[in-house]
Amino acid sequence: LADGTEWEGDEVWHIPLQPGPDLPTSDVLAVRSGTWDARTAKDWFKFNFGQVAPYRVLYASKAVRSAQIAAILAGQVSALDRIGLLLDSFALVRQGKLPPVELVFLLAAFRGEQSAHV
Repeated sequence: LADGTEWEGDEVWHIPLQPGPDLPTSDVLAVRSGTWDARTAKDWFKFNFGQVAPYRVLYASKAVRSAQIAAILAGQVSALDRIGLLLDSFALVRQGKLPPVELVFLLAAFRGEQSAHV
């Protein structure tokens, strides 16, 4: 949840994964936890592409986070998705689920950012 606590109910929420940019599927996560094969992504990917749903994403793989940073530096990530990556990372650091240094690495990719929204 937003404050970092774990959901203790029995309900299973259906969460649209909405992977992008080059992954055409719009799978729905309908189990408590699961895995998703990202090997079909060409260079980088992001869940909740376009920020279509109100949820946070923790990318456990350093390689995935590095690919996202490279895509930001190459100008391949929209302002909306850059904002989403920043908000997710900041919230996950506050919850103790992401090391603060990972947020610093992400922030370094925003040197010279041109969008006032980001």
